[in-house]
Amino acid sequence: AATKPEDATTKPEEATTGSETATADASDEDELDLEAALKKEVSSLQAADKPGSGAHNRPARRFQVVRCTTSNNLFFRSTLSDPLPTLIMAMDDILSTKQQQTKYLVRLLPVHTICRAYHDNIEKAFGTFVTERLKGKQKTFYLNIRITSNNSMKKDELLGIALKVLQELAPECKPVLTKDADIAINITVLVQNCYIGEAPLFLSKYKRYNLMELASPDPETVVVNKEEKNSDTSASSASGIVQHSNTSDLLKNKDELVSASVDQNDSNVQCTESSVSEKDCSETTQQNVEAVQDEVHDTNDSTDVNPGSS
Repeated sequence: AATKPEDATTKPEEATTGSETATADASDEDELDLEAALKKEVSSLQAADKPGSGAHNRPARRFQVVRCTTSNNLFFRSTLSDPLPTLIMAMDDILSTKQQQTKYLVRLLPVHTICRAYHDNIEKAFGTFVTERLKGKQKTFYLNIRITSNNSMKKDELLGIALKVLQELAPECKPVLTKDADIAINITVLVQNCYIGEAPLFLSKYKRYNLMELASPDPETVVVNKEEKNSDTSASSASGIVQHSNTSDLLKNKDELVSASVDQNDSNVQCTESSVSEKDCSETTQQNVEAVQDEVHDTNDSTDVNPGSS
């Protein structure tokens, strides 16, 4: 009862400081928990990636590089149920922006089925692939078969196996050898494995899934730019012709001026020559007059000397 009211209660400033301290302590604990969780995850991943741990014990990642003994090829394992939509989205982005998103990656192909490179295994795996993705659908297809580093498989044999399975399980699908095919069925044999995948619009829109070709400008755009360049060149040449004509007019006027000045000079020369000739004529006339006068004086003198002679 004797305590003052301000001493009995906590000041507002002290209460605010206490709450901020509690919040800071809680955030520090959260940061420590997050760092500890990250360190724990990194250590578990490093332990799983050790050579002694089996591949089946490693944690599944969304995209994981797979070791391959074939040169110039790179494989990715993915947890996606179908890698095709992601790949289509990436290629559409390259087509719209016309920007090359990779520096060394040339072609990116989807793989839906993997088996050992033997006839029986390929026929069985291809039958499963056709049943899951093409059965009951009316599509035109194009068979793209490639064999690398394998001498036991022949392209004609794979072609026969693929056509046989397609005829039995998906008779509605028809083979096409042009760019009008709806999908391409890629059958790739590398060393001892066979990779099978579906690639829509393989020959037409997506240019064999070549990422560098997708980033290159379209031929129509190149033609339009070329026409614009030609039009600019023709316009510049036309301006050059006009300038040349103007220059020729100036030269023509200059020639006229020069000829006029030359004609005027000629007239002056003629006038001068005429004046000179008149001067000469006057001098000659004066000389003739003086000569006549001298003769007259001589005659008078002779008359005065002999007045008697007649």
